[in-house]
Amino acid sequence: MITWREEMAVGVPAIDDDHKALIGIINEFESCQTRTCAERAAKKLYAYTRSHFRREEAIQASFNYPDRERQAAEHAQIAANLETLIKTAFLGKSRSDSDVIADITKLMRQWIVDHVIKHDLKMRPFFRKIQRPEDFFLPPLVSKIGIGPAHHHP
Repeated sequence: MITWREEMAVGVPAIDDDHKALIGIINEFESCQTRTCAERAAKKLYAYTRSHFRREEAIQASFNYPDRERQAAEHAQIAANLETLIKTAFLGKSRSDSDVIADITKLMRQWIVDHVIKHDLKMRPFFRKIQRPEDFFLPPLVSKIGIGPAHHHP
């Protein structure tokens, strides 16, 4: 199980809320004991990951985050890897449920460590320069780019 820690916070409420939700979905997936449960959680994980990437990229573009193109390319690669792994894992019935769950869990843990901790945290100093980030990311952001926090966005 992955535990959210404040050291993982980027400092942007919408992004941090998404990361917390993704950790919850990964933990839900990891606790699955059956292929049916794992497949349902994997689909949820994939859909949420894609919506998170769109939100994060929109926020980065809105504030001209300098490393946004590399981030977008990395997001595309993670999404493609996750989609491929999910499709191959659940199409073939030759692999055990525990192997499927272990493989996807490994990819998602790697993503949390490599991407969120190593790359997304590089955004923290950039967004800390903005006074009162909460003023920029909730209602003004919704009107500016049409994207709100994860819990308000289907």
